[in-house]
Amino acid sequence: MEELSILTIKKFKDTIERILHVPGNYRGGILEMAVVADSRLQVEEIQNILPQLLKALKQKGQIFQNVRFNYIFWKNQSIETTVCPMMQAMLESFYQPYEKEADEKDFDRLTDHLKLFQARAKIVLVLTNGKPVWQEEEQLKHMQPFLDKKLLVMQIKENAVTMYYRGREI
Repeated sequence: MEELSILTIKKFKDTIERILHVPGNYRGGILEMAVVADSRLQVEEIQNILPQLLKALKQKGQIFQNVRFNYIFWKNQSIETTVCPMMQAMLESFYQPYEKEADEKDFDRLTDHLKLFQARAKIVLVLTNGKPVWQEEEQLKHMQPFLDKKLLVMQIKENAVTMYYRGREI
């Protein structure tokens, strides 16, 4: 995958700004964010896209200078979380224990995990190559009360990135 386009980066920054300004979401202090990497993606795709997104956030403003960063690796049978400095995810060695898997995953299981263990995160970014997650009303209800306002899904397919926020493509 090539560099993300300027338009994609702008849409990403604008959506992050919208997420941070949801009433009651971010009130200052140290920001906590979570990034979920789907194991169906190639390690090269994540190594290419995630550092570009993190660099764009760092350039965005002061609030992204000190971030509690949770990297979540979404596998078929488990969900692994690593808490680290945000800039560590820009290093190639960060992705060494990566194992690609091809099976479909249960999105409800991921949202349950996020609601239990990432409730403090003000931004939840999901990198996947799967289909959009808002296929049914039941899934939208499952993301209440907080996850639907904080979740940004980036679908990565065939050198294109499509973003989804609150059930709609942006």
